[in-house]
Amino acid sequence: MKRFLLAAAAAVVAPGAVSAQDITTYYGAALTSDYISGGYSYSDGPAFQPYVEMEHSSGLYLGVWMSTIDGDLGGLSSDDSVEIDLYLGYRGSAGPLSYDISYYRYFYDDSGNCCGEAILALDYSLGDTLGMTTTFAADLEGGASVTQGFAYTLPADFELSGEYTWNNEDYGDYNDWNIGIGKSLSDTVSVDLRYHDSDDTDPLYALTISFDTSIGGQ
Repeated sequence: MKRFLLAAAAAVVAPGAVSAQDITTYYGAALTSDYISGGYSYSDGPAFQPYVEMEHSSGLYLGVWMSTIDGDLGGLSSDDSVEIDLYLGYRGSAGPLSYDISYYRYFYDDSGNCCGEAILALDYSLGDTLGMTTTFAADLEGGASVTQGFAYTLPADFELSGEYTWNNEDYGDYNDWNIGIGKSLSDTVSVDLRYHDSDDTDPLYALTISFDTSIGGQ
């Protein structure tokens, strides 16, 4: 899978294959007080999370996302200190509905290739200020989850958002949820304060500041 993602990247950026105007590169980084996913902490403290993504005007995209972790919590080995996610996908829309089909592969710096999952995300609006996202995720071993999320636009560039996830038995047979409020501080910088919880964990909180920008495209 890693070779496939690298080959796809080479095809997208190969000289002469597409013009520079066809490619938009998104990049940024987040600094969070705790890397939390599914109600679990994977860093037990601050984590740094950079990413870069290239998107073709057709909707095809690929990228890499990374995070520092505590291997005793989030890796396959206690020596793991970095999670690396490689992903490839396609985005599009049909009327008021936007869709995103992707495949993620997860790696760690010490233990290497872990696992992967296919993801389908559907976005739709309920009025001018409320957006909804329904996400289906599954691996090749029977694990699956469904997440329902929302985002509500508030005055002064604030946003209230949250998610509720149902996981099947192969994904742990538990539910997790989060809710938080974010604010755009500028065109590229935002901050988010979020509460996380699940059937299996105690409540957790994370404060995250993010920088996101892009180059290229039209």
